Amino acid sequence: MSQPLTPDLLTQWPELAVLEVLAALLTVVRPALVAATGELASDDFLREPPGPATLQACLADAVLNHLDGLDTALARYRDFVAAADERLPASTSPSDF
Repeated sequence: MSQPLTPDLLTQWPELAVLEVLAALLTVVRPALVAATGELASDDFLREPPGPATLQACLADAVLNHLDGLDTALARYRDFVAAADERLPASTSPSDF
């Protein structure tokens, strides 16, 4: 988020505090899952895996796919709030919550 949350802003939009934490968490979850499952570091993990994919890699990949949608949803929510409250600028990217 480019502008800090203020008490006044949180009084009107208290959910922004949790959504900001969730957006920050997304930046940690992605590299952690890739680090935990080295197979995911390959660009063609699902297209041409070097061997049978592990269950861990498949599950981590599923989580990563859902994170992309969550990232987009957070940006849309921020844009909704920004349209209703001029104190909060609209997002510039999905991860700019």
